[in-house]
Amino acid sequence: MAAQGLSVRFGSVVAVDSVSFAVARGEMVAIIGPSGAGKSTLLRAINRLVPISGGRLFGEGSDVTRLKGRALHRWRARAAMIFQQFNLSPRLDALTNVLTGRLIDLPFWRSWTGFFPHRDQLDAMLLLDELGLSEKAFVRVERLSGGQQQRVAIARALMQRPAMILADEPTASLDPRNATVVMQTLRAINRTRGMTTLVNLHDVGLARAFADRIIALRAGRIVFDGTPADLSKTLIASLYAGDEAEAEEAAPRLLETA
Repeated sequence: MAAQGLSVRFGSVVAVDSVSFAVARGEMVAIIGPSGAGKSTLLRAINRLVPISGGRLFGEGSDVTRLKGRALHRWRARAAMIFQQFNLSPRLDALTNVLTGRLIDLPFWRSWTGFFPHRDQLDAMLLLDELGLSEKAFVRVERLSGGQQQRVAIARALMQRPAMILADEPTASLDPRNATVVMQTLRAINRTRGMTTLVNLHDVGLARAFADRIIALRAGRIVFDGTPADLSKTLIASLYAGDEAEAEEAAPRLLETA
């Protein structure tokens, strides 16, 4: 996947400002930056959930900026989104929520009746088992912990049979233990499946611990693109300059000696 001068504007507001980068197949990239930096907008632009105002985006051999209709629908399935607030159906059980990831390839009557092929049901159960949730398959997701719900959302994304995962602040609503479990889950999927993964993170420590590469945004522009080892404390401090509370939340231990 590659972006060339990609921009997103909302009226006079430039949310993503002519960014260019490429992500290799199987790479895990963390995108960091202060609130309002354009992280979420960038991921949504890659999935074409928000209009792209300028530049080009290439993926799976296609110019994604020009896709329409069924081709765009397929791209959105191949670039599966995971959201901060899970976006699950709380009154449905975990298994059914995971199965909804297959609706893109099923006839309308199946989505209307909720009748899924046996093969898809088996695949969904295997995914729940892989993510340590097989015993929660028939539990309504509203009864699950935040970390468990996020893993259900990850399983649902995998049911789309994607080439890439776009995770938008998947740990923001979680306590530190569950945040670590979710990141371990994403990293394991990235490694065992060779799944290209882009993940927005507010916690710089998690980005350094789990990503192969870090891209830092500020005011919609890329200000750093490199390995976790190359992300200096000075750069982190400048990235969150002007908001001490956010800096402390994003990287409390990293900034102690910055």
